[in-house]
Amino acid sequence: MTLDDIVRLALAAERAGLESLELSQANGVLRLRFAAARPPAPAGPVVAVAAPKRPKGVPAPGVGRFLHCHPSTGQPVTTPGQRVEAGQIVGLLEIGPGLRPVPAPRDGIIGMAVVADRALVGYGTILYEMD
Repeated sequence: MTLDDIVRLALAAERAGLESLELSQANGVLRLRFAAARPPAPAGPVVAVAAPKRPKGVPAPGVGRFLHCHPSTGQPVTTPGQRVEAGQIVGLLEIGPGLRPVPAPRDGIIGMAVVADRALVGYGTILYEMD
């Protein structure tokens, strides 16, 4: 089987909608896998898709115990009414012996804490209100 034969076979299999093709011959095996076919775009008017909603507050970036204050200083990481920038650390997650920073998802003003200090939280749990 030549390279041209393989190319023609691959094109024909892809047009037929196959996900994979395997040919065995005495001198070897040829396996072809094709990317999942995308359905054709619907003809007609274009429909606008709404942008994903931003969280209304500061979501937890993982699972752990939410800390309002840094354990070594006892000082709050942030306070209600404080203006923060996207990425600024506003709290901490205690995960075993380690700490993971909780970043602000966008620029804004931190509101009240939604969960208690040292509460066990899951990924995406809203920790602070944010305007």
